[in-house]
Amino acid sequence: MFHVEHLPRKFKKKLGGKYMNRRAFLGTAPAVAFPLFRTMAGGKTIPNTQSPSLVDEVLKTDMRISNAARMEAGENIQKAADACSARDFAEYVRADAQTAGKMREKFAILRYFDDAFSKTAEWIKNGKPRRGEVQLGLVYNMGYVVKTPTLTFAIDLCHPRAAEIADNLDFLLITHNHQDHLSQPLINTLKKAGKPIVQNYMDTPHYSAGNRRFKFGDATILTKCCDHNRRLERFVLTYEIDCGKSAGNTRIFHTGDAYDTKQAAPEGEPDVFIPHLAVGLDIPKCATQTIKPKTILMSHILELGHEIGKWRWPISLGSEIGQKCGGVPAYTPFWGEVFKVEKS
Repeated sequence: MFHVEHLPRKFKKKLGGKYMNRRAFLGTAPAVAFPLFRTMAGGKTIPNTQSPSLVDEVLKTDMRISNAARMEAGENIQKAADACSARDFAEYVRADAQTAGKMREKFAILRYFDDAFSKTAEWIKNGKPRRGEVQLGLVYNMGYVVKTPTLTFAIDLCHPRAAEIADNLDFLLITHNHQDHLSQPLINTLKKAGKPIVQNYMDTPHYSAGNRRFKFGDATILTKCCDHNRRLERFVLTYEIDCGKSAGNTRIFHTGDAYDTKQAAPEGEPDVFIPHLAVGLDIPKCATQTIKPKTILMSHILELGHEIGKWRWPISLGSEIGQKCGGVPAYTPFWGEVFKVEKS
């Protein structure tokens, strides 16, 4: 069971202070068929470092299929994440290779974090979408890599190893200047290569203060500037992406940390809507009244740089909100998973 203590106070009220049952949790995370933890004498629970690779078990399932294995995986992943504090994660991303390796031995979630990136990098190199197909791979938090038949690009990519895939990217989109939405080493590498970086905080050729269109290959991107919250006004760029004719003109709408439902207004109804699930957007209203997407990918989940109960949103919240979206398919992908959109 997942405890409501994982949620901030405003969500506890919405959930009525109850535990999330197993049925409610189905479909929120990829599957694993073995325990990540083992119990020692005295009842102490510690990470099971002898378990097979979690990411391999994750990729055996489909985020669109709700079953007991996927639910069990979410429980194990949540336990692994809860065992790693924000301080531990900060230490990990700053660590040298030897220290980072030792920390991956200690924390199951960090092994998964690293293994999932390796799988994603392999997919980026070898994945070949067919004509009319778009593939979206979740790296971490709100960071996705998008592959079409002609382009590979990233949105809000944040990972210590992000620069490793710079050669494979045609361009990068950044919604705002917060560390959980960007990778400075990746930015530096792309700058040196002369590749486009669309953002709203650096003086570069692809700077946007909103209401600017970009054309990369056969993809068209419309940027709009939105508020992050009442204090950080016009702080976040949203991206409405038409992936082009080769991709069946699949439309993606990524809103970063935009919180105002009225401001998050695309020109057309997207095939895929990628929102921050708990920044303030009324996602059920977006689903049925304003944005009207065909699919929602719940994001900004398990951001390890935040402490539990303070903006580190649990996996279970994705399912909880998704059930209120009026029948619009809402999925909660996890690191290393790829979502495919196919059009004729």
